[in-house]
Amino acid sequence: MSDTADTYPTERRREPPPPQHYALTVLSGPALGKKIRLGESRLVVGRDRSADITIEDQHVSRRHVELEVLPGAQGIIVHDLGSKNGTYVRNCRIIDAFVEEHALVTLGEDTVIELALEDAQVTGYTRDRLSDLVDPRLRATSRDEGRSRPPRIDQSPTVAVRVKLDDDD
Repeated sequence: MSDTADTYPTERRREPPPPQHYALTVLSGPALGKKIRLGESRLVVGRDRSADITIEDQHVSRRHVELEVLPGAQGIIVHDLGSKNGTYVRNCRIIDAFVEEHALVTLGEDTVIELALEDAQVTGYTRDRLSDLVDPRLRATSRDEGRSRPPRIDQSPTVAVRVKLDDDD
């Protein structure tokens, strides 16, 4: 055996990916164009000056929704804070919803916010003939093209669960 050390090809060190961050962008409503970078925390969005993100819209509650940005850009939990006019994700009124890379969230009647990773290359969002923002992935499943805004629901949202019963035949 020789006294020289075994030589191995040098391994490339894998650099950790740069940290990803979410951004909130207002796409419609009185705060149109407002863009905020979101850190890993809980943020309250609403009309009140004490909210972390203030949106001056009469249809947005004082404390409308809470956004919990999960560590490592794993997603965002959207939690409605009992708003009068509701919070909608994919045109469904929600109490709590988990969103990942990209989501359009409607607050009340007029304000649409986009929650997306800053480096996400999501394109193709257009306005339909009624000027609503439309996600092209949802257009094919939309059955109610004639409605210009989400339905107003006066009662508390409910969740329906389909239960399969065993046949006794």
